[in-house]
Amino acid sequence: MANYTTQLPPETWLVVMDFLADNLKLPEHNFSSGNNGIILQSSPHIRTVSTLSRFFNRLANPYRFRSANLHVSESPVTLRRIEEFLDLLERRPEVKTWVRILSIGRTSGSLVDLLQSVEKHLAVEARVHEVVPELRNLSTLRCGSMAFSSSLFFGVLQLPRLERLELQRFQLSESTSEHTTDWSIVDQKNSSLRSLVVTSLTLGPPAIQSAAALTHLLRQETLAELIHEPLIMHSSPSHQKRATLLEVISTHIPEYVFEGLRRLAIRLSSADAEAQRFVDLGARCPNLTTLSLKSWNIGSPIDGLEDAIKRSGVTSHHFPALQRFEGHLLLAPIFTKGRPVHTVVGEVLTRHHPLTLTAHETKLAPTVAALKPSVPLRVLHLRVMQWNDGDFEAVAQHHPKLEELVYKSFGGENIRWSLQLEEAFRKFSDLKRITLTTNVLMDDVSTRNVIEDDHHMITNLRSSCPSLQQAVIFGLGTWRLRPEYKVR
Repeated sequence: MANYTTQLPPETWLVVMDFLADNLKLPEHNFSSGNNGIILQSSPHIRTVSTLSRFFNRLANPYRFRSANLHVSESPVTLRRIEEFLDLLERRPEVKTWVRILSIGRTSGSLVDLLQSVEKHLAVEARVHEVVPELRNLSTLRCGSMAFSSSLFFGVLQLPRLERLELQRFQLSESTSEHTTDWSIVDQKNSSLRSLVVTSLTLGPPAIQSAAALTHLLRQETLAELIHEPLIMHSSPSHQKRATLLEVISTHIPEYVFEGLRRLAIRLSSADAEAQRFVDLGARCPNLTTLSLKSWNIGSPIDGLEDAIKRSGVTSHHFPALQRFEGHLLLAPIFTKGRPVHTVVGEVLTRHHPLTLTAHETKLAPTVAALKPSVPLRVLHLRVMQWNDGDFEAVAQHHPKLEELVYKSFGGENIRWSLQLEEAFRKFSDLKRITLTTNVLMDDVSTRNVIEDDHHMITNLRSSCPSLQQAVIFGLGTWRLRPEYKVR
């Protein structure tokens, strides 16, 4: 029998392994993932392949160790597993080169629940911090609730391939033996950092050092994506006193221009001062193309944030290169007017949170009409409380050049073709993709089904929209254009 491992070169098998490894979908920033006690997070396909033979075991090993979770918790089992992993790194230094994604930090209450084990926890945590700067191929580092020492933070900055850094409750914790760090000596030009995620900030003592370290990250020339999502909370005067990333930027680097920044995702409070800081930042992001803007305060009317932004004096000179806006549809007109925005991904059009009983819908037509970018709108995603055929007529009237339309409602209605829909869709001569959903709170398994060409919904859509290539319809499935299909 032929040896299948020698019939193909190793490079081909590595391509196969890459494909299998990509089936592992990790969350973008989930700082609570340390609770499950799992140290190695690899695709089940990789784990299966590693058991086939010695050849595949050697081939799969780098993929098995690609993602590691070293969250220190109160669980003795988790602590033991972390220690075993750290011991392995000491015995086999080559394993350090395999780790690409690392999560570190503490789970909630880890140093409180078992006071008798505090020393043990601290010892394990110290070992984790020591090994991080030695992972020279690390591309993503997720840091949960923890305090950085200056030496650890300095080591992280020296990682040559680090592209994404996620920080929760960021704070430097200086010991009496450490001196004030001069972050200007750290070479920024050789940095690979492209994405920075910051949740809540804990700029307690020493606040100046913490802010200086954070601003050093923000000044990385390679930084292309900045995400700031403070913990979601209800309106409260005490909550407004928490430090925010915008406050750090406006206080410590008020003149810095973010030339390389391409995407900004942020939760913003309705306080006038915070809105002003946000708009001022927009004047220093000349090349930003994507803005994702959400409200910080759940349950508060979006009007407050809308008015605060308008009072800040926002003009088309703020975020001048914007091409994509994601957020509440009522805010979209502010950031599309006079800018080359071709994509709008709008949240549900209510003035309150969509899940509150006090939510009442705002009319879609005037909001859609107020979207006035300097280029034709090509992509529009809408989420509304109730299905309304008239919404499509309003969209078609003001944005007939759409190539993609997503319309989702909370109502749960049955989708039916009507003359009003037909008249609206006839105006979408360039429309290529459409998604129609009437239950956004439920994952519709039926969308995996295939809709045949002769279904009446597809027949009507195709006759109205000659450029249509794909249709996803809740309750029916998905239709895609077949090369041999022609419109008669």
